[in-house]
Amino acid sequence: MKHILILCLTAWAIGAAPASAFEAATADAAQAARCNEFPEAGFQNFCLSGYEVAALRLPSTASAFGTFSGTGSMAIYKPDGAGPFPAIVLLHTCGAISPDQTRYWVKSTIAKGYVAFILDSWSQRNLPNGTCDIVKPGFNTTSVRLRDAYDALARLEEIPSVDVDHVAAVGFSHGARMAYMLANAGTAKMFSTSGRHFTAAVAVYGECYNRPTKFAYLRPPVDIPLLALLGDNDADGDVTQCQPRLEAIKAAGAPVEWHIFPGVGHAWDQPNFSSAVMRPYPGSPTGTVLYKYDPRVTDESRDRAFAFLSPLLKK
Repeated sequence: MKHILILCLTAWAIGAAPASAFEAATADAAQAARCNEFPEAGFQNFCLSGYEVAALRLPSTASAFGTFSGTGSMAIYKPDGAGPFPAIVLLHTCGAISPDQTRYWVKSTIAKGYVAFILDSWSQRNLPNGTCDIVKPGFNTTSVRLRDAYDALARLEEIPSVDVDHVAAVGFSHGARMAYMLANAGTAKMFSTSGRHFTAAVAVYGECYNRPTKFAYLRPPVDIPLLALLGDNDADGDVTQCQPRLEAIKAAGAPVEWHIFPGVGHAWDQPNFSSAVMRPYPGSPTGTVLYKYDPRVTDESRDRAFAFLSPLLKK
């Protein structure tokens, strides 16, 4: 069990915040029982911290996606027809959902014949701008977002138009860190109410290892297919940290793939960074990260993601 997760619950991940910032909660009996199945106290505490805020109020139906459909908030969209369709849960960055970025991925998902679930972990928790600039959001963002992802998977089980046996997670930046962890065998044991796993995961410009906290998001055992898309000029999704870990996991027999885009920085699919911006980030070797939109790489990353997912989701 010691290799399932390294539970580094540091001030970077959790901390104090005003009580009004979010609705606090505690694990119920079933949730606590799952957490307490882990023999190590660190695993138990990490698991329990995922239940320290109230669960999200999730959509209960899948709607048709059209020209005027909103992509700046939580929603479930489906292709035309009754289905059931495979599905993709889209995991946003540390910031608020970007409507332009999300619309691109939702349109692409629908066009490929999949349900698209836009999962928003921040708005209902009174974090309208996300947590990028909040050192101590008041709860463990990692464990809470992993719990949110599995709650979303459970909700998809209730929607007739979804083929719940074929659901992938695709995450971006902080959401990509969650995608790495969703590929880990231990996460479902903590947060899946039914024992169901995601079918596959795609991490788009995600940090594999955080230097200040020494927390590795990407770690064995990986038990579902995982694709990592990285830029070699991205000091956040740092190739020098990610590639050795990916190689080691693949060498151990895990179904892991990756692609590195030469000369590409962070946030390449976000049009609001059409002009390059250097942002401060203490987790990078230089203390800064290049944010730069690249439409060519955006399209190629979409194509690589769906080429990877298609044989897994449409069996």
